Amino acid sequence: MDLPERVRHPLHLNRTHGLPMRSTRLPSAMRPCAVAMILWINSSALAEEPQELMVRADGQTFIGLPIHWGANQALLLDATGRLHNWKLENVAEFHLRDTPFRPESPAAARARVQRELGRGFRIEIVGPYVLATPIQSTSRWRERFVALYGGFLRWGAQRGWSLRRPDFPLVVVEFPSESDFRQAAAQEGVSLPPTAVGCYLPASNRCVLYTLSRDAGGTAETEATVVHEAVHQLAFNTGVHSRTATNPLWFVEGLATMFEIPAVYDLRAGKRGQADQLHGYYLRVFQRGGGSTSELAGRLRRLVESDAMFSVETEQAYGLSWALTFYLTQRHAAATARYVRRLAERKFGDVSAAQRRDDFIASFGRPPEHFAGPLHRYFSQQSLGNGN
Repeated sequence: MDLPERVRHPLHLNRTHGLPMRSTRLPSAMRPCAVAMILWINSSALAEEPQELMVRADGQTFIGLPIHWGANQALLLDATGRLHNWKLENVAEFHLRDTPFRPESPAAARARVQRELGRGFRIEIVGPYVLATPIQSTSRWRERFVALYGGFLRWGAQRGWSLRRPDFPLVVVEFPSESDFRQAAAQEGVSLPPTAVGCYLPASNRCVLYTLSRDAGGTAETEATVVHEAVHQLAFNTGVHSRTATNPLWFVEGLATMFEIPAVYDLRAGKRGQADQLHGYYLRVFQRGGGSTSELAGRLRRLVESDAMFSVETEQAYGLSWALTFYLTQRHAAATARYVRRLAERKFGDVSAAQRRDDFIASFGRPPEHFAGPLHRYFSQQSLGNGN
């Protein structure tokens, strides 16, 4: 059974999407049969606007674009860019509407965020961003986000990455206090470390931070943390990472950590040579924990095949992820672009260690442990710029 052309969709959300084929209620005994209604769609071949899907689940009504409709789980993207996720047994009813699905416009997003946050916030549209800042403060992040967006697209294009412009406005909220910031994260089930000053919230697709004192806000470390989270938001909205598939954490965090250094992306940063783009802190972490070439080879294999290192050796995992990402993007740009495209083809769901390894080998032509020697040699020859 083929999917009618009128319900296919062109949004660049993922390469594969499941879609229920007809309006139905799902009695408990019939819900397992829903899997028979699924078709997978290649979004790159679709040209017409998709139809909205209405879903009644958990006692509420939702309208949006179905991203995944599996035997046990359903995922819907609404017009604001928020993802809704349910167990299929909690979906009571769904049907396609005649209304085409369209992402929210920047003007509509600005009005919605203003209603949500109230008159204590200034809401402005800046490029792809909808920035919300406290009325009483002068935000220092406006120019930084604009420079980051342009620099991220330029950096990716120079390395052959097929980046796209975001489908949805990128909402960034600067809260007036740390308690407001932490409450916003907690409402989405995100637990923050005590030192957090910014965070990307994947469910709502927002980046949130809070107003810092002049002294705290002036530190390079604080700015690096905010930029790190903003890069997550950009990468998940420009086709580098997928919000509906499992992404290898070494690449997610390695990329964001690399962009903590302004010389990587900001044309205003003055010196922008390779030495100026090195992350001094994580270079030292890598050099301290590198060990022998054989030890590094084993750690590279574990890093690529699993995210477990981030739970047991957090600092070392970040240092190794930064080093591997920096090296590959500098010395193997075309292969890294292949890796990004390969990751974009992943379907909804978990990825095994063997699949992660296969993705790496298919892109770089060698297993991760092969790069232990080159990493050792490369970073032993590097010296930091004055700003690192």
